[in-house]
Amino acid sequence: DVDGARRIFAEMKEKNIDCDAYTYNTMMNVIGKTGRDVDGARRIFAEMKENNIDINTPTYTTLMNVVGMVGRDVDGARRIFAEMKENNIDCNVITYNTMINVIGNIGRDVDGARRIFAEMKEKNIDINTHTYNTMMNVVGNIGRDVDGARRIFAEMKEKNIDCDAYTYNTMMNVIGKTGRDVDGARRIFAEMKENNI
Repeated sequence: DVDGARRIFAEMKEKNIDCDAYTYNTMMNVIGKTGRDVDGARRIFAEMKENNIDINTPTYTTLMNVVGMVGRDVDGARRIFAEMKENNIDCNVITYNTMINVIGNIGRDVDGARRIFAEMKEKNIDINTHTYNTMMNVVGNIGRDVDGARRIFAEMKEKNIDCDAYTYNTMMNVIGKTGRDVDGARRIFAEMKENNI
């Protein structure tokens, strides 16, 4: 109930109840993601700045997600990411995954997603299952680079990153649909069953 959350937030401010970064981040998430109100999320962010509320990693990451995924504004998400770095706010795996998703899936910029992925490696950001799954989808399905997706899948397994159902489904789609290799997709399916996924 987005309107209910807005009323409670307004009531907290009226009663001078301390609203910290967690409170603001929650409101930005509710308004931006649940309510799909990108401008409302931007207003929450601006209010945080006006009130000198600590703007942290979840704040920037949430706003990037809302602007990029909900608002489909890739350049806006890039600007937020740049501002985050300029302000020396730590970028974590969720931040980077958000940017890969926005740049690769929304912006359909495969090379841009690859650059973000490479930056994660350079900065020793822990790369997780979600990161690899997103990269395989961007490279294989959007970039139509089946061999590139295979290399990412192999790297994932080599680094002992957990493969989940989405991992295997993505690879079956890339190999079978994009690569038109039905037998290859069957082999991935057999591997998935063999691994009890």
